[in-house]
Amino acid sequence: MLLGSIEQKLQRLVSVAFSHPKLVLILTLFMFTGLGVGGLRLTQVVSMVDQLDPQMLSTMNTLKTRELFDAQASLGFILRVNDRFKGPQICRARRFISKMERKYPQIESSFSGFDLRQLQTSNNLAYYPQVLEDPCTSPDFFSLDKIKSSPWAHLLTSPSMKDFTVSFNLNLQEQTAYGTFNPALVGALLNDIQTEFGQDVPLVGTLAQEYYTMQGLSDSTWLNALILFIIFICFKFFLGTFRASLLYGLTLVLAATMIYGAMGWVGHALDPLSVCLFLILAISSMEDFIFVSQKRMTTDSLHEIFNELALPCFLTSLTTILAFLTLGFSDLESIRHFGIWAAVGGLIEWGLTFLFLPALMTLFPILSDWTRADRKKGDGLILKTLSWRVPRLVSIISIVFFFTAYVSVNNFKMSQTPTEMFPKDHPFQLSLDFLLKDRGWVASIDFVMTRDVEKNKREQLLELIAKDSIVFKTETWASVVNYVANGKQGLALAMVERELALTDLSQRYRNVAGDERVVVYLRTSNTEKLNTLRKKIEHLCPHNECWVSGEFVGFADFSQSLITTLFESLFLSVMIVASVVVLLALVYQQRPLILGLLFSSLWGPAVLLSLIYFFGISINFVTCVVASCLVGLTGDNAIMFLCHKDNDIHEGIKQRAVGSVQTALMMSLCSLTFIFSYFEPPQMLGILLSLGFIASLIGDVWLLKGFAQKPSNK
Repeated sequence: MLLGSIEQKLQRLVSVAFSHPKLVLILTLFMFTGLGVGGLRLTQVVSMVDQLDPQMLSTMNTLKTRELFDAQASLGFILRVNDRFKGPQICRARRFISKMERKYPQIESSFSGFDLRQLQTSNNLAYYPQVLEDPCTSPDFFSLDKIKSSPWAHLLTSPSMKDFTVSFNLNLQEQTAYGTFNPALVGALLNDIQTEFGQDVPLVGTLAQEYYTMQGLSDSTWLNALILFIIFICFKFFLGTFRASLLYGLTLVLAATMIYGAMGWVGHALDPLSVCLFLILAISSMEDFIFVSQKRMTTDSLHEIFNELALPCFLTSLTTILAFLTLGFSDLESIRHFGIWAAVGGLIEWGLTFLFLPALMTLFPILSDWTRADRKKGDGLILKTLSWRVPRLVSIISIVFFFTAYVSVNNFKMSQTPTEMFPKDHPFQLSLDFLLKDRGWVASIDFVMTRDVEKNKREQLLELIAKDSIVFKTETWASVVNYVANGKQGLALAMVERELALTDLSQRYRNVAGDERVVVYLRTSNTEKLNTLRKKIEHLCPHNECWVSGEFVGFADFSQSLITTLFESLFLSVMIVASVVVLLALVYQQRPLILGLLFSSLWGPAVLLSLIYFFGISINFVTCVVASCLVGLTGDNAIMFLCHKDNDIHEGIKQRAVGSVQTALMMSLCSLTFIFSYFEPPQMLGILLSLGFIASLIGDVWLLKGFAQKPSNK
């Protein structure tokens, strides 16, 4: 029998750990050191553009736009007053701009109301004086009314004229550990701004968002520490010793170091997906360790413990590995990387549990006594709840959640809004809310027309863009020329256009090849609506002679592909898990229970999918990670119950259900730590994961017990 042959090979492999423990420990140390050094090479992505897939058309168009029009990253701030500005207040901003441009050579230019100029003529002479008077010579009220008619009125101030925006354009071509983002430079400039104008000054620009994203990712490390702390306390509670916590923590640190170190060696950066690898490692390694520890409570022989559990734990790891390997066929680079490393992590976790730990305990026998039945707590309550009997009819009725899950999947709202990634009281989120409320827009993108687009079509495209429901305002080269010309027509207008074409300002809108860029200001950054606009333009310009681009367009396209790919993989993973469960049921002569095993194993994810729909939660990156984690563990308890040495599903539940309950409770508690996340979306992730683990436990244990009852026992 194939399964028996696999079990024998696994048991021989485990026996190597007992017979050659020094060799196993040396090899583990060698891998830990060799791979761990690669962690020094690991980089982290915070820039939205760096997160995008380089092979996607939207990403290529975004990078092409930056190259064609020499676009730079920006960082700005907004000065606000309750009534009207006075000259000294604006003068302070002007002097600050000059000071920053001298201090930071990376600042290529700044943009504010001081840069506005309009044509004036006198005695047959043409000149371009500043629109705003010198604020440093005006001690009284300072008027910003002359900004109102400019193409940048919505960018530089608000209709109330009670705020004033200053923006710096930075050249960040130097590569750092954070990709194209330079945290030291941006942090220093932000500190100068807040020191000069106060901590509550609104900050705007992509660099401000990226800086706070970097802070959030760095801040999330304490959540990993909190997860470890919770696990340590739970192990002491359930297993009776801190020694169990230390052993588990050691395997987790080894696995995480190897994975992230290997990523550093091959040049794969940390991104929002790969950051979740630690959580996946913690969950998968916790499950195996708990089942091994529960067996240790009743068995003194280490050989018997690890030999008996080698096959079922390998099969649970195998289903997880195969589930994540399905992501390796994705067209998206970041998803391929995530799937491959999650699969590698599952393999490393099994090796550490069934090779490293036996070798360690053989060399250091004191570690082999890592559980204390006389000190453990909680088993009484768990055994009491496990004694509850679910009527077979209730288990059958619970199948209704599979129908609601089917309806849910076909009616999901797939969207997310990247400008709402921070909590509502976060400084940057408050700045975005201020922009939307005070000025009517929250983000900007680019619309590019190449020289191949004819004049009539350009006018039609511009009209189409301007009338789109998510567009607040467009900023065009023609509007800039007309403003600077100050109402002049004919030769004067042509002269202004010719002279403006020689300035740096023109690079924002045109290039020498004849390509034109339009800056589009959006009322929302909702990915679903942005994708609708992007597809509309792609239909009108099938040869890519025009396009919309920018960080938010690229993110919307990437997000849609990411969500679709993850869901396709999830359904394939479910089929893999179902196949393994059916195979085991046949091998262990549990044919009548096949449907019950499948329904109970998949019931938790079905409930979660239903809840997501019923509560109107949008499907986005976070909810897909939740589903990935749940499906990665789907079927694990069924496999553990089936692979019992007595080939009796009832005995398997009786002997191993305590470990299932402990695992689910610990996973649920660990998931709730995300409520304290720096970002808004992971807070929902924590709640969904926690509910998902509890629902899966109910299905795996109590509903399965109901299905396992004979019809005559109703």
